[in-house]
Amino acid sequence: MVELLVVLVILSLVMMAIYSIYFTHERTALTQDELVDVQQNIRIGMDSITRDIRMAGFLVPSSSINPVNTAYSGNGILQPLPAPDNINSDAITISTASASATVAEIKTPAGAKFFVYDALSVATFTVGDVVTIIRPSNKTQPAGVGNFTINSKNSADPSLTLSATPGGVLIEGDLIVKIGSAGAGVYPNTITYCLGPSVSPITLPSGNRCGNNVTTCPAGELCLMRIVNIGQPGEDDEAIAQNIAGLQISYLMDDGTETDSPTSLNTIRSVRVTLIGQTATTVKLSNNVPRQRRLESVIMMRNR
Repeated sequence: MVELLVVLVILSLVMMAIYSIYFTHERTALTQDELVDVQQNIRIGMDSITRDIRMAGFLVPSSSINPVNTAYSGNGILQPLPAPDNINSDAITISTASASATVAEIKTPAGAKFFVYDALSVATFTVGDVVTIIRPSNKTQPAGVGNFTINSKNSADPSLTLSATPGGVLIEGDLIVKIGSAGAGVYPNTITYCLGPSVSPITLPSGNRCGNNVTTCPAGELCLMRIVNIGQPGEDDEAIAQNIAGLQISYLMDDGTETDSPTSLNTIRSVRVTLIGQTATTVKLSNNVPRQRRLESVIMMRNR
């Protein structure tokens, strides 16, 4: 009996050790899996921000519209999860002719029908898109040009047919630019990045909320929001990346200085963006301390 008891005790200790090793391995594996997702999320977010900042100022008149429309610095980098109603992150708004970079170069104007050079560019438009026409030499709309809707398109004989014949004189090389959809079009487009969604108003310079129309961000988490034409007709809120804990933006100026809150938006040379992602679903497996990943990039302004 004594020997049996000794064997049972030893076996129990061995099983406890095996279970402890198994539990530790499983906990680590689950946390690492989410960390991989977090790292992928911040890469996706950084790719989106990089693409849009490089398009800041595209086909907008530099004399009257700054590529960086609004630069806002919050009071901190890290945001606790969950806290969707108490967001205090940096935010940036840039101006660009088309938030989707959808453009076709006119070859021959023919009333409401425009033959263009590239069938591939025709394919990027959708019937119902709201467009305008921009003259690239001065980045302005020619006299008599307003907003129009794409009524039809033809990729075989590349052409786009608008809802009406534009007034004024249009020439070869003018550009048809998508500025909205579903009847709502704004020129130039603006693109705002911030953390959300926000149920309560947050302190954005526009006075609007960050992604309050988004329902795809998981409950209790913060997402990187991309908002097209915030506060304007046809506003489009989209969650670009999940599990984002911090968004920090600073600006490198022409004089070599770097600041969080530039006063001269037209002298911004580059934008430094820092994204911080953190785990959410596996927090309890790491002693209630989120694991974090950080990604930083300096993005050059191309269309000043």
